[in-house]
Amino acid sequence: MIKKYGIGILSIVIAVAMAAFTTPKKTHFAATHVFEFTPPAMNGYSVSNVEATGNWEYLGEYPSQQLCSGSNKACRVKVTDSYVDDPSDPQQLSGVTISATLAPSGKAIVTGITDPSNNGFSNQP
Repeated sequence: MIKKYGIGILSIVIAVAMAAFTTPKKTHFAATHVFEFTPPAMNGYSVSNVEATGNWEYLGEYPSQQLCSGSNKACRVKVTDSYVDDPSDPQQLSGVTISATLAPSGKAIVTGITDPSNNGFSNQP
């Protein structure tokens, strides 16, 4: 019996062992890091404050952290690993340009972001 089924059983054991120690391929999701605009005390929602990447605070990963919906003032941006200081522990935006303009509300809104096909932005009511 061992002679008849031994090679088959050995093949199965080797296949299972190899599968157990194979690392899965990493999947890259576009725009995984979400940052929220934190207006400074002085000039709050000014165009220059919204465009300054230092005024954006890291919230977490997309999709658990969603974008906002509105058009009255700046809210959130989501960016890929290429636009954060450290993809494994992001703290700041890096190498991204945010464009803003004044809305009818008198507060700045985001109107553009570097690499819009992979990155995104939103404003709030």
